[in-house]
Amino acid sequence: DLYDYMHPAVLALIENVIKRAREKNTWIGMCGNAAADPAMIEKLIEWGIDEISVSPSKVLECRQFVRSLA
Repeated sequence: DLYDYMHPAVLALIENVIKRAREKNTWIGMCGNAAADPAMIEKLIEWGIDEISVSPSKVLECRQFVRSLA
């Protein structure tokens, strides 16, 4: 209950880290439950993430979601 990766402050932090990495031409990735959430995936792609890593049980679902965005 204390962890909310969709909290505006957490989202702002993640967005800032991705943008700073992009400015420095540095690879940036994210793993974990947040990276498997379709709402978060959409934001990560919008912000310019290079890679997400998800549990094997979520790979197909996430892959299909990413393809649906194209």
